[in-house]
Amino acid sequence: MQGDNNQSALFTTLSLFLTPAALSAVVAYGQLKIAQNKLRWDLFEKRLSVYQSAMTIISNLNLTGQVSEEDWKNFILEKSLSQFILSREIYDFLNEISIEASKFQAHMRSIPDEQSKYFTNDHADQKFEARARLSSFLADKEEELNTKFKPFLAVFTDPWRLH
Repeated sequence: MQGDNNQSALFTTLSLFLTPAALSAVVAYGQLKIAQNKLRWDLFEKRLSVYQSAMTIISNLNLTGQVSEEDWKNFILEKSLSQFILSREIYDFLNEISIEASKFQAHMRSIPDEQSKYFTNDHADQKFEARARLSSFLADKEEELNTKFKPFLAVFTDPWRLH
């Protein structure tokens, strides 16, 4: 009987100490899962921002051949960020778009404006050829952008993998 009382007292004492520890462990695990999900969503939002910026540049160049200064600055910043949150392949892809777009914009700035008295038919031909080269370059870039980003924009995949 004495042994049963000792065991009961030991069990009561242990339960007093273990219950808070077990509860703390459950709370800590819950906080860990919340932190992991927050990190996953934060990473998703940053990657989505890079994607949207690149899509804006490609779309504007395809539609009008022009990009606003604000969109261009945003794209350059997002491209820089991409090297830290996406694969090297995507960074190189975005860099390729950046280089071609810069070349195109520089070339277009070197040609006089249509309203200028210096604008000739040769200038019109140069603009047309430059737009054609850019269109050819960008033809598959939108689909390629979607393909390259798809693994990174899937919310429920492993956020740590850089594919």
